[in-house]
Amino acid sequence: MKWDAPPHILLNLLLSFQAAFTGPVLLMASNRQGEIDRRRDIDHYLIDVYGNQMIEEVASQLEKLNKHVEHFDEEHY
Repeated sequence: MKWDAPPHILLNLLLSFQAAFTGPVLLMASNRQGEIDRRRDIDHYLIDVYGNQMIEEVASQLEKLNKHVEHFDEEHY
């Protein structure tokens, strides 16, 4: 059995062109997604830092309130 050479050459040429144009597009999409991921990670980090600051502030306020309650208890009971 002998294969016809010209259609296979043309098919190979078309697939090579398709690969040549698809590769850079995929790389650009990957770079863009990487930038989006980096921005999202920075946002999440900043939210976590802010959340930790708020938790520390609330804990400090609770500690102050607890001291006031203890002082009140000592004076009235």
